This record gives sequence, structure tokens and C-alpha cells, in this order.
Amino acid sequence: MLNRIDLMGRMVAKPEMKKAGEHQVCSFTIAVQRSRNRDKTDFIPCKAWDSIADLICKHFNKGDRIVIVGSLQNNSFTGADGTIRSFFEVETETFEFVEKKAQ
Repeated sequence: MLNRIDLMGRMVAKPEMKKAGEHQVCSFTIAVQRSRNRDKTDFIPCKAWDSIADLICKHFNKGDRIVIVGSLQNNSFTGADGTIRSFFEVETETFEFVEKKAQ
């Protein structure tokens, strides 16, 4: 089985670092233009762990372009009202610098 996703987009905001037990996790969202309809943009939530998380948080800011390779994750949680809510995010395995936002 294969679960791989390749994306190139721009950081929507500065990535946020948090602790998850003994690990660091960096959360960020990238804006990705659709390939067939360039007038539409998807906002893709992503996360990275430990050393990759550290590098992304240190070197990327809002507007910077990034390429990520990862896997699509379907996660869920129970809301305050007891309903189960699910969401998708990309777990980043590798990334590449593309360009910094023009100052």
C-alpha cells in the first residue's frame, strides 16, 4: 500500500511549535493552487515532528514557498458535545526550500 502526497505551496502563517510528550511537533498550513484550475486554492493543514519540525519552524515564515513530501492522515477527536469529529492533515516526512517571500 502506498500513502504519499507531494505538495508545493506557500506558508499561510508562521509555523507553530508545540511539545507532545517528549517530542516536538510543528503545525502549519500551506496554500496550494490546484493544477487544473489555477484560480482555486486549497489550504492544507500539515504537521512535522522533531528535527524536521525544528528546521521548518526556524527557517519558514508566512509567504515562503515550500515543497513537502508526506502522507495523508485522517485523525479524529471527541468534541465537547460528545460528537466525533474527523479531519485530514499531511504528516511531513521531507521538505525542500523553494523561495523566500519577497521582502
